[in-house]
Amino acid sequence: MGGKFMIRCSAIVLSLIVVSACSDTNRSALSEAELKARADIASIDFGADDGDFANDGECDDSRFRGPAMTSTPLLEEDVLQDASDCQKAYSEGKLVLVEAEGF
Repeated sequence: MGGKFMIRCSAIVLSLIVVSACSDTNRSALSEAELKARADIASIDFGADDGDFANDGECDDSRFRGPAMTSTPLLEEDVLQDASDCQKAYSEGKLVLVEAEGF
């Protein structure tokens, strides 16, 4: 019985590692070329602060990528729902706008 419990715990830990590894892709450092090619901030619709995680200091909008992104999994319902965090990070050069397919 103890062996089954250990296997379940191991599976849970492995799942968390995979999620963390996947979300780190969105938080990777930006290259100089990406920073130079960024869209003008005035041309971006950042949306509103209506998301559950708005104003928490991390951008939760999957249309962006960079070190200011949240480390949690990105959700479709967070698109255009974290305006202040994303706009602040974008203005500081910590995000780039990317086209998120499927949203």
